Amino acid sequence: MRMFQSEFQVNLDWNWRKLYDAFYAPTQYATISSGRGSGKTRGGFLWMIRELMVSDAQKGLWVDVVQNNLDAYVEEHLHGIILKDCWKLCNYNQKHQTLTLPNGKFIQFISAEKPQNAEGFRYHRVFLNEGGIILKKPELWDNSIEPMTHPKDGIPNITRIAGTMKGKNKFHQLHMMDDPDWSHAHFTAYESPQWTSDELEKIKRRIPEQIFRQEYLSEALDDAGTVFRNIGGCVREPIDQIGDVMGVDLAKHEDFTVITVANSKTKQVVFIDRFNQLDWNFQKSRILAVASRFNRPKIVIDSTGVGDGIFDDLKKANLNIEGYKFTNTSKNSLIENLSVAIDNKEIFYPNDPILLNELSAFGYEASRTGSVRYNAPSGMHDDIVISLALVNYLLRNKIVVDIGWV
Repeated sequence: MRMFQSEFQVNLDWNWRKLYDAFYAPTQYATISSGRGSGKTRGGFLWMIRELMVSDAQKGLWVDVVQNNLDAYVEEHLHGIILKDCWKLCNYNQKHQTLTLPNGKFIQFISAEKPQNAEGFRYHRVFLNEGGIILKKPELWDNSIEPMTHPKDGIPNITRIAGTMKGKNKFHQLHMMDDPDWSHAHFTAYESPQWTSDELEKIKRRIPEQIFRQEYLSEALDDAGTVFRNIGGCVREPIDQIGDVMGVDLAKHEDFTVITVANSKTKQVVFIDRFNQLDWNFQKSRILAVASRFNRPKIVIDSTGVGDGIFDDLKKANLNIEGYKFTNTSKNSLIENLSVAIDNKEIFYPNDPILLNELSAFGYEASRTGSVRYNAPSGMHDDIVISLALVNYLLRNKIVVDIGWV
């Protein structure tokens, strides 16, 4: 089906019959697990728009990872392609995150960060994008979304959840559901018309096997997507406040500046300071105060971009400081070394809930060319992880200082 004529003209070219069949399974609920580049996001929009055109459904709900994704997807898939020829007849309210179609039906867009924006309402059609990511929090489905799938106006609900498996979280549990109201589909990247076998084989040779199995085969691995294992095994409270190495990750935009201090002999983190929305002069003063408190320890600081100027200013203050330039390669090395250290119990940290959450959530992405990028999920922070990794960089380089003076 290339074009569908109704009150307005839209492009409903699915391009892949298997994906179409998965969305139009004869059940209320369906999970669609597929490797990267399968077209599941585009498929979600095609399904949602078509349902609001040809069925009795009046209200649609789209759930995604973060708000920025929603704005980009609406522009790319709806404005740019599917509703391109009738966009002027639609009304997209970016503030309220609603798209009203020419026939008066609408889609409400919400992010998994703020599901409360749609709680209390019930929808006829629901689509969850990136299910493997957003359903790392099971309460998103159990407490927020599932109750919205029971309209009381006589119009039935149909719900679709699509994504790439990210371990055995709630998305995987729903995908394994043995229930007549549920159907399930699974596709690897090899089945998608978006890829050639040659492209995938080249990527397979470039990246770790575990990443390929998760990102391109959509396998639910026990530790898939997990960069740091044995996180709890390294929790140990410091017995004193003696530290001689310090890692500083500088804030960018809405992120946090984090200062982490550790003892190079015991490998124990003894101090963490996390703050944001402070001007650079105040941040420099705070870094200097911590350095003074710990008797001028060895410091490594993010010196990328604006951090280069901060590094220069702190160096002029006669601190024992080293800059660390972040590139994809240098960041990968930093993170992989921290992962090994945690696996082998070569670093210890206190039971700090923000630190433990960042370590647990930290993941990776495999690009279309096969390169790997380590980062926090969209909408989350990784500043403590980076600061901890910088401290570990000093510990691994055996920076040991006589701290008997304390």
